[in-house]
Amino acid sequence: MISGVPIHIWPSPIPNPLVSSGPQPQAILLEIPDTPRSAAGRAKTRGILNTLLEHWTGTTALLIETPTGPALDRPVGENSVSISITYCGSTAWIGLCSGGTIGIDAVSCAPFPELLEVASLYLTEQDTAQIRHSKNPGRTFAEAWARYEATVKCHQLPINETQQAPESDVLFHESPDWILCVAFPKNTNARLL
Repeated sequence: MISGVPIHIWPSPIPNPLVSSGPQPQAILLEIPDTPRSAAGRAKTRGILNTLLEHWTGTTALLIETPTGPALDRPVGENSVSISITYCGSTAWIGLCSGGTIGIDAVSCAPFPELLEVASLYLTEQDTAQIRHSKNPGRTFAEAWARYEATVKCHQLPINETQQAPESDVLFHESPDWILCVAFPKNTNARLL
């Protein structure tokens, strides 16, 4: 656990967030090593997610693509289930929340030539200024972008140049090479298992 974010590494035992603990949303964050963003990586990630859901519920739910990310074709258990998936390098992460919504995003800290242009199009003026004046602009951009995309995902909004990120509760997990952000709608009080 780093920065308050418990991460379960596949294939270790994963706690079931679908078991109700009252009105508080429950969530898990699952890391899947050796899973790059590719057709094979996407198939592996979705296969693991389907295996977990079938194990936890005894039924098979179909994972469908929507304009704002993956979703289940029907309710599973007594609560709604929110899913968010992200990839960075050769790793995938799945965020799954029962009774609430979750958004996750992982971003490489490596700088790239269009960094300030992308920041000025999508991020706030304050974020862009911090990136511009940072001693490590790649890392500063990664944190701001991960927060933006995870927040937009948790509110099930599209990512575009006019979309501002609503206020959300965010947690970060950092490594030397990437930053992972987990977001929940403000004051949700979701519990990461």
